[in-house]
Amino acid sequence: ERIIAEKGKPGPNWFQRAVTGQHHEASAGQRWRSRNGLNANLAPKERRDEPATEAARKWQGWGTALKPAAEHWILVRKPLSGTVAANVMRHGTGALNIEACRVSGDGKERWPAHVTFDDEAATRLPDEVSRFFYVAKPSRSERHAGAGLNTHPTVKSIALMRWLCRLVTPPGGVVLDLFAGSGTTGVAALAEGFEFVGIEREPEYLALAKARLEHALQQGCDEATP
Repeated sequence: ERIIAEKGKPGPNWFQRAVTGQHHEASAGQRWRSRNGLNANLAPKERRDEPATEAARKWQGWGTALKPAAEHWILVRKPLSGTVAANVMRHGTGALNIEACRVSGDGKERWPAHVTFDDEAATRLPDEVSRFFYVAKPSRSERHAGAGLNTHPTVKSIALMRWLCRLVTPPGGVVLDLFAGSGTTGVAALAEGFEFVGIEREPEYLALAKARLEHALQQGCDEATP
């Protein structure tokens, strides 16, 4: 919790560094906070590019991470009772709804792959992209619909979550989201005709999820095209 609270704040040696100039514009984080109605000073910040300690000078240019370029999702299930078919007959779970999640392209309905793309990545790929499912990132209108101002940092696309709910949830099933965030999974589950149970720790996001779910119900759960 302490590390999360300090995220984005200068480290203890920051102010020991000499001021070497000024950024030409506000940082991406400043602009994001401003766009989302949060208190943000858009004045460009000072540059302090020179290391403050001998150890920092020795390791200048080294870091801890590469640029995030993929988000990994993991599909897991309990051990089966015999075969997949037997488990489905006994419990109604364990299989994937392939037919309902085929990918349209080139006039064909293709078998769904275990790779999906956003629309920006799709435009950079060759024609074979039609073999994969891809969907636009949530628009501003989708993000804020029913919530007034949705400040959650990682809002998912409703269309993507509808596809995933449809893929793994049996007819008449219940979708459980242990980290509900601003409620995108719930909106998607309701739109697909499933029941939904969401759990969220943060009161701010819980209020957003509640507002979005109520809005979806009022709109007939038809906020996105499957």
